[in-house]
Amino acid sequence: STQQCSNGTTPTAMRYNSNGLCELSPVSSSDFCKQRADSICTNFTASQLAATPQAMDGEARAKALAASAGKSGVDASDPRLRELSASVRDGSASWAIVGLEGKNVVPLESGHTDVAGLVERLPSDRLVFGALRLGEKIYTFAHAGEDTPAMAKAKGMMMKNGIFNEVFDPSHGELEVTKDSTEDSLRKQIK
Repeated sequence: STQQCSNGTTPTAMRYNSNGLCELSPVSSSDFCKQRADSICTNFTASQLAATPQAMDGEARAKALAASAGKSGVDASDPRLRELSASVRDGSASWAIVGLEGKNVVPLESGHTDVAGLVERLPSDRLVFGALRLGEKIYTFAHAGEDTPAMAKAKGMMMKNGIFNEVFDPSHGELEVTKDSTEDSLRKQIK
Protein backbone atom coordinates (compact mmCIF):
# COMPACT_ATOMS: atom_id res chain seq x y z
CA SER A 1 0.00 0.00 0.00
CA THR A 2 1.09 3.60 -0.56
CA GLN A 3 2.74 5.28 2.42
CA GLN A 4 2.45 8.95 3.32
CA CYS A 5 5.23 11.32 4.29
CA SER A 6 5.06 12.82 7.76
CA ASN A 7 3.76 16.06 6.21
CA GLY A 8 0.71 14.18 4.86
CA THR A 9 1.68 14.01 1.18
CA THR A 10 2.12 10.85 -0.82
CA PRO A 11 5.69 10.04 -1.89
CA THR A 12 6.05 9.96 -5.67
CA ALA A 13 8.43 8.86 -8.39
CA MET A 14 8.73 10.08 -11.96
CA ARG A 15 7.54 7.60 -14.62
CA TYR A 16 6.31 7.65 -18.22
CA ASN A 17 2.57 7.11 -18.59
CA SER A 18 0.80 5.26 -21.45
CA ASN A 19 0.67 8.50 -23.48
CA GLY A 20 4.45 8.95 -23.29
CA LEU A 21 4.20 11.84 -20.84
CA CYS A 22 6.43 12.01 -17.81
CA GLU A 23 4.34 12.04 -14.63
CA LEU A 24 4.67 11.55 -10.92
CA SER A 25 3.16 8.35 -9.56
CA PRO A 26 2.70 7.18 -5.97
CA VAL A 27 5.39 4.83 -4.68
CA SER A 28 4.83 2.14 -2.11
CA SER A 29 7.76 2.81 0.18
CA SER A 30 8.30 5.46 2.80
CA ASP A 31 12.04 5.11 2.09
CA PHE A 32 11.47 7.70 -0.63
CA CYS A 33 10.87 10.34 2.04
CA LYS A 34 13.64 9.07 4.28
CA GLN A 35 16.11 9.59 1.43
CA ARG A 36 14.87 13.15 0.88
CA ALA A 37 13.80 15.75 3.40
CA ASP A 38 10.13 15.26 4.28
CA SER A 39 9.66 18.98 3.77
CA ILE A 40 10.16 18.65 0.02
CA CYS A 41 7.74 15.75 -0.50
CA THR A 42 4.97 17.58 -2.36
CA ASN A 43 2.36 17.02 -4.98
CA PHE A 44 3.49 18.47 -8.32
CA THR A 45 1.54 20.29 -11.02
CA ALA A 46 2.01 19.77 -14.75
CA SER A 47 4.01 23.00 -14.99
CA GLN A 48 6.37 21.83 -12.25
CA LEU A 49 6.79 18.54 -14.09
CA ALA A 50 7.65 20.42 -17.26
CA ALA A 51 10.42 22.24 -15.40
CA THR A 52 11.86 18.98 -14.05
CA PRO A 53 14.70 17.60 -16.19
CA GLN A 54 14.89 14.04 -14.79
CA ALA A 55 13.69 11.33 -17.15
CA MET A 56 12.32 13.82 -19.66
CA ASP A 57 13.63 14.03 -23.19
CA GLY A 58 12.42 14.43 -26.74
CA GLU A 59 8.73 14.06 -27.34
CA ALA A 60 7.83 13.53 -23.66
CA ARG A 61 9.41 16.87 -22.70
CA ALA A 62 7.70 18.66 -25.59
CA LYS A 63 4.30 17.21 -24.58
CA ALA A 64 4.77 18.16 -20.92
CA LEU A 65 5.84 21.69 -21.85
CA ALA A 66 2.89 22.05 -24.22
CA ALA A 67 0.49 20.85 -21.52
CA SER A 68 1.69 23.53 -19.13
CA ALA A 69 2.24 26.37 -21.61
CA GLY A 70 0.44 29.60 -20.87
CA LYS A 71 -0.79 28.67 -17.42
CA SER A 72 1.65 30.96 -15.61
CA GLY A 73 1.84 33.77 -18.16
CA VAL A 74 5.58 33.28 -18.66
CA ASP A 75 7.58 31.26 -21.16
CA ALA A 76 10.16 29.24 -19.25
CA SER A 77 10.83 26.75 -22.04
CA ASP A 78 14.54 27.61 -22.46
CA PRO A 79 16.36 24.38 -21.46
CA ARG A 80 19.17 26.46 -19.93
CA LEU A 81 16.73 27.43 -17.17
CA ARG A 82 16.45 23.82 -16.02
CA GLU A 83 20.23 23.51 -16.06
CA LEU A 84 20.53 26.70 -14.00
CA SER A 85 17.97 25.52 -11.46
CA ALA A 86 19.54 22.05 -11.31
CA SER A 87 22.94 23.59 -10.57
CA VAL A 88 21.57 25.13 -7.37
CA ARG A 89 19.76 21.91 -6.43
CA ASP A 90 22.83 19.71 -6.90
CA GLY A 91 25.12 22.15 -5.10
CA SER A 92 27.36 22.98 -8.08
CA ALA A 93 26.11 26.58 -7.69
CA SER A 94 25.13 28.47 -4.55
CA TRP A 95 22.74 30.78 -6.38
CA ALA A 96 21.22 31.48 -9.79
CA ILE A 97 19.43 34.49 -11.25
CA VAL A 98 17.08 34.86 -14.21
CA GLY A 99 15.46 37.86 -15.86
CA LEU A 100 12.55 38.67 -18.13
CA GLU A 101 12.57 39.69 -21.78
CA GLY A 102 8.92 40.32 -22.50
CA LYS A 103 7.25 37.15 -21.23
CA ASN A 104 10.34 35.02 -21.79
CA VAL A 105 12.33 33.97 -18.74
CA VAL A 106 16.04 34.14 -19.59
CA PRO A 107 18.98 32.73 -17.62
CA LEU A 108 21.42 35.41 -16.46
CA GLU A 109 24.05 33.76 -14.30
CA SER A 110 24.86 31.52 -11.40
CA GLY A 111 27.70 31.40 -8.94
CA HIS A 112 29.32 29.30 -6.30
CA THR A 113 29.97 32.11 -3.83
CA ASP A 114 28.62 33.27 -0.51
CA VAL A 115 25.73 35.74 -0.13
CA ALA A 116 28.14 38.66 -0.53
CA GLY A 117 29.11 37.29 -3.96
CA LEU A 118 25.45 37.06 -4.97
CA VAL A 119 24.67 40.58 -3.74
CA GLU A 120 27.64 41.91 -5.71
CA ARG A 121 26.17 40.44 -8.93
CA LEU A 122 22.64 41.87 -8.51
CA PRO A 123 21.97 44.44 -11.25
CA SER A 124 20.89 47.95 -10.38
CA ASP A 125 18.80 48.52 -13.52
CA ARG A 126 16.50 45.53 -13.80
CA LEU A 127 14.26 43.11 -11.93
CA VAL A 128 15.74 39.65 -11.42
CA PHE A 129 14.45 36.46 -9.86
CA GLY A 130 16.57 33.78 -8.33
CA ALA A 131 17.23 30.91 -6.03
CA LEU A 132 19.90 30.55 -3.41
CA ARG A 133 21.08 27.73 -1.24
CA LEU A 134 21.39 28.25 2.51
CA GLY A 135 22.71 25.02 3.97
CA GLU A 136 20.67 22.19 2.47
CA LYS A 137 17.62 24.33 1.68
CA ILE A 138 16.82 26.39 -1.39
CA TYR A 139 15.01 29.73 -1.21
CA THR A 140 13.68 31.99 -3.96
CA PHE A 141 13.96 35.76 -4.18
CA ALA A 142 13.05 38.70 -6.40
CA HIS A 143 15.27 41.77 -6.53
CA ALA A 144 14.51 45.10 -8.19
CA GLY A 145 17.58 47.29 -8.52
CA GLU A 146 17.28 50.94 -7.54
CA ASP A 147 17.33 52.04 -11.22
CA THR A 148 14.67 49.54 -12.39
CA PRO A 149 11.90 51.35 -14.31
CA ALA A 150 8.64 51.33 -12.31
CA MET A 151 6.58 49.74 -15.12
CA ALA A 152 9.13 46.94 -15.63
CA LYS A 153 9.10 46.29 -11.89
CA ALA A 154 5.28 46.21 -11.72
CA LYS A 155 4.92 43.92 -14.77
CA GLY A 156 7.67 41.61 -13.58
CA MET A 157 6.35 41.29 -10.05
CA MET A 158 2.97 40.21 -11.48
CA MET A 159 4.82 37.27 -13.09
CA LYS A 160 6.93 36.43 -10.03
CA ASN A 161 4.96 33.40 -8.85
CA GLY A 162 4.86 31.97 -12.36
CA ILE A 163 8.62 32.29 -12.64
CA PHE A 164 9.19 30.71 -9.23
CA ASN A 165 6.79 27.84 -10.08
CA GLU A 166 8.16 27.25 -13.58
CA VAL A 167 11.88 27.58 -12.83
CA PHE A 168 12.72 27.18 -9.14
CA ASP A 169 9.96 25.02 -7.68
CA PRO A 170 9.99 23.43 -5.16
CA SER A 171 11.68 25.74 -2.69
CA HIS A 172 11.52 26.25 1.06
CA GLY A 173 10.20 29.80 0.80
CA GLU A 174 10.93 33.29 -0.43
CA LEU A 175 13.49 35.67 1.01
CA GLU A 176 13.96 39.42 0.59
CA VAL A 177 17.41 39.90 -0.93
CA THR A 178 18.79 43.45 -1.08
CA LYS A 179 22.18 44.99 -1.77
CA ASP A 180 22.65 45.04 2.04
CA SER A 181 21.83 41.35 2.58
CA THR A 182 24.19 39.10 4.47
CA GLU A 183 23.88 35.42 5.25
CA ASP A 184 22.91 36.33 8.83
CA SER A 185 20.20 38.78 7.71
CA LEU A 186 18.74 36.16 5.34
CA ARG A 187 18.77 33.45 8.00
CA LYS A 188 16.81 35.78 10.31
CA GLN A 189 14.01 35.85 7.70
CA ILE A 190 13.61 32.07 7.86
CA LYS A 191 10.68 31.13 10.07
